[in-house]
Parts: sequence; C-alpha cells; structure tokens
Amino acid sequence: MIINKPIKFNLLFVYCLMLSISFIFLFFLYKDDTLLIAQNALIIIDSIILLSVIHLEYYRKKAYATYRLFFKEGLSFYIYTVILILAGWIFILLGSFLDVSWIVLTNFSLVLTQIGLFVFIFLYIRQYSSFIESTKLYAPHYVLIGFIGLIVLGSFLLFQPFSQRIDEPFVNSLFTATSAVCVTGLTVNNISTSYTQVGLAILLALIQFGGLGIMVLYASFILFFSGNISIRGFNITTKAIDIPEKYKSFQQTIFFIMIYTFVIEFIGALILTLRFIYLGFSVGNSITSAIFHSISAFCNAGFSLYSNNLMGFKSDFIVNITIICLITFGGIGFMVAYDIFNYFIQKFGRNKKVVYINPQTKIVLNMYLILNLAGMILFFLFENTKSLMGLYPHEKFLASLFQVVTARTAGFNTLDIDSLQPITKLLLEVLMLIGANSGSTGGGIKVSTFFVILSTVFAFIGEKEHVNIQRHRISYNNIVKSFSLFFSYLSVVVVALGLILILDIFDFERVIFEVISAIGTVGLSCGITPYLKSSSKVVIVVLMFIGRVGPLTFFTALNLSKKNEKVTYPETEIMIG
Repeated sequence: MIINKPIKFNLLFVYCLMLSISFIFLFFLYKDDTLLIAQNALIIIDSIILLSVIHLEYYRKKAYATYRLFFKEGLSFYIYTVILILAGWIFILLGSFLDVSWIVLTNFSLVLTQIGLFVFIFLYIRQYSSFIESTKLYAPHYVLIGFIGLIVLGSFLLFQPFSQRIDEPFVNSLFTATSAVCVTGLTVNNISTSYTQVGLAILLALIQFGGLGIMVLYASFILFFSGNISIRGFNITTKAIDIPEKYKSFQQTIFFIMIYTFVIEFIGALILTLRFIYLGFSVGNSITSAIFHSISAFCNAGFSLYSNNLMGFKSDFIVNITIICLITFGGIGFMVAYDIFNYFIQKFGRNKKVVYINPQTKIVLNMYLILNLAGMILFFLFENTKSLMGLYPHEKFLASLFQVVTARTAGFNTLDIDSLQPITKLLLEVLMLIGANSGSTGGGIKVSTFFVILSTVFAFIGEKEHVNIQRHRISYNNIVKSFSLFFSYLSVVVVALGLILILDIFDFERVIFEVISAIGTVGLSCGITPYLKSSSKVVIVVLMFIGRVGPLTFFTALNLSKKNEKVTYPETEIMIG
C-alpha cells in the first residue's frame, strides 16, 4: 500500500510536463546552433528535476509497508533515472573520442534526460488511469494501435532537420520509419548518407522496438517500473505475443525475452567490432557499425550502413557466420529459445530432470535445417556459373548459405539480387513467403504454418483421418488458422501486385519480388524501391505494416463487430476439385 503526497507530487508532475513541452518546442520546432546554450541549460534543469524525483520518492518510502517492498517497486526507477542522467553527460564528455559534433551530442543528451521525464509522466498518468481496463479493445487492436503510433512517431522524428542530411519528402520518412518498425529493410535512399547520427540512432531504436514488438515492450516497461501488470493487460499481452499455457510464468518469460535479446545482440556486436577493427576500420566506426548491424541482424531488419549492403563482405567468413547466427537466433522465436534454454538448464543443472523438448521446437529446428540446406544447394546449383562466378568453392557455398538464410526475412545481401537468375529469384520468393518462426523478430507465414499446411496435404493424400506429428495430433483450429493465414497472405500479395502494376511502369518480375519482400518483411530488392512513385511507395508501406502485424491480426482488428454464432447449422458436402 502506497500513500501519495498529492501537493508536492502534483506540482512536480506539472513542472515535468511544462519542461517536456518546452523540450518539444526547442528541440523539434527550432533548429539553430544558437540554441545550443539553451539546450544545455535544459539538460541541467532536467537533471535537477529527475534528481528531485528521486529525492521525493525517497521520502515516500516510509509509506511502503516494508523496506523490501520499497526496494522492489521503487529502486528500479531510481537506477533507471541515474543511468539516464549519466548517459546524457557521458555523451557530451566522449565528444572528442566519438568524433561527433557538439550539437549532435547535446541533442542526444537532451533526448536521454527527457526520456526520464516522459517515463515519470507516464507512470503518474498510469497511476490514476484505468484506460486499458475500461476499453473493449482486444489484443489485435492494441497491436495495430501500438505499431501505428510507433510508425507515426518515427516518421515525424526522421522528417526533422536534425535527422536528415538532405531534405526529403515526408513519404520517404514514412517509408523508412515503417520499414524500420516492421523490420523489413527496404529503403528509398542510402541511410548512411541521408541521415545524421541522430537520425541513424532513431532508426536503430525503431528497429529494436519493432523487432521486440509493441506488447513485449509494454509488458517489460510496466513490469520494470511497477513490478506487476493488470489481469486484462496480462491477458492482452499473452494473446498478442502468443505465449503457450506452459509459459505463463509471465514475468519470467518477459524477463527472458529481454535478456536473450540484449545478450545475443551484445555478443554479435562484440564479434563484429573485433572483426572490423582487424579489417582496418577505426575504433569508433567499428563500434558504431557493429552495434547497428548486430541489432539489425537479430531483429531480421536487413538495414545496413553500407551503400551496397554487405556485398563487400561476401568472402569474409567471420562476418557472414556472425550475421547468419544473429538472424537465426532472432528468427527461431523467443519461445523456442526459451524452451531450449529450459531444456539445458533442467538437463544439466544441479537438479537434473527427465525433460522433453516441445514438439513446436523440434518442428522449427528441423524445418530450419531442411530449408537452409536445401535452399543452399539449390542456390548453388542455380548460380554456380552466374553470380557466384569467380569465387572459390567454399566462398560459393558461404554466399549461397548466407543468401538463403537472409531471404527468410532478414534482407541482407552479399550478392546483387537483380543479377540473379529468374529461377533463383523464385527460390528466394518462396523462402521470403515462408519466413521465420512464430513469436520471433521475423515475418512471413512462418515455418510452423508452412509445416502444418504440408502435413495436412500429405495426411489428406494418405487418406489419414488426423494430422499427426511428433506423437501429437494437430488441432482442427491450427489447421484452419494455417490455411487462413496462407490464403490471406496470397490475397494481399495479388491485390498489391495489381495496384503497383497499374500505378507504376516496372515489369512483373521485379514488382512481384518487391511485393513478396515487403509482405514478408524481408527487405531484399531488385533495386526499384527508390524509383517507385509515391502512390506505389504507399502500397509498399501498407504491405510492410500488414506483414509485420500479420494479415489475420490486421483483418481481425478491422472486424469491430464480433458476434458469436448462437445457432449451429446442419453439415453439408460441397463438391471439391
């Protein structure tokens, strides 16, 4: 039980709100070097306000029933606040090392300290609000609203002068923000030359948020700052991120997702940093490039700081394998990773137990192995005397494996996609449509969906009454959902393909590749993206959005009138085939 001190607490809230409004006015509406002093002053004031929050909360600790409850619910906010303040000032102190202008560093610091104020405002409003409890919205609605909000915010930020090196139309900012949030990787410009350091940092944040997902971010945010979540918020989040019944140790699952994400990204960034330094890059550029590509690879985004993506590293074994591992760890899905982690903990931990891997995990791992090996062999056969010409045999297999793995929603490329053979492009289109696994950072119909469809077809051909896998019977609901998802994807592809063929001048082969890449949130392109008309870019934006949230989620959210059928009609037989 926590007792608030309304007067001081409310006044502090008003001060924070006024400061945040002044921040928006200063930072977003006016961009002039003469405002540097004012911005630095605002950073100092922000720091004082945030420290005041800590001071006020310290006195409120007496209102907690026990010190244990105080440290559990209050300490995390203090630590977070101090980290924000220190990070803001560290950005300024490391200016000479990072070789970044003082204006940019001040802007970074200003953003970091303001984030702390926005967090405080959010927690204050949340304390007296029952918005989620009172709404009649469902999980699909929150997913759509969250992604749309993040895209709009990202578009606004990328459109600002402090993010752009060159003036570009808003549709380009919208396209790039959508591509980042939906972890696609399609771009209409060279991001390294079009955006400033601030713009690239915003882009990277959008990739990270989009990769984790809106509801995971919401749940981790609430759990971190308040230690608990409402029952309705819990139900909405578990449905949105599709946590099975056995994983409903909610806090443990969310905690694992966050730790798993940042540990894998850190390891990947460390390996890439050392490799880039070895290749002759400066320390600053190596760290920046490694962090960016590690996050982009784990989130299956496909964004690169290099104009030719990763074509300059097609013979580099360490870079290729590191990116492949990051893509795979991000694409197998958080629940599969959680299942594997639990298996090893229980199998080899102190209290050894007889444990079994979930059928879903076995299916995903087997499908990944089959698709990668079969795809690599086919790619090698199709391109051996074409785009792979001039490479050593081991480099050919490395390039083939990389391109097959990245086609399943990552979007990096070490070869020129437009120069590939038509049959190779068809192979990549199939892989892009299949995508990664459910509950991952990737897109597509998902490997588990593809497996259920194949199993159902083979079961029907074999005249089997049920679809059985791993000594388990696939439910009727799973089968219906899989086919519904597959055909909803195809329907969206056909409509979008027709629209772009009408609106633009490009040939069928390039357009269908672009459409499937967008709906699968892959990011591979034949090079036509920058030259699409604005109307076609909007179509691609919608495709990327639908691909990220999922067609079924998208159309379910649009269906506002949910009515359960109260009448069961008699069965009938329809002639098929």
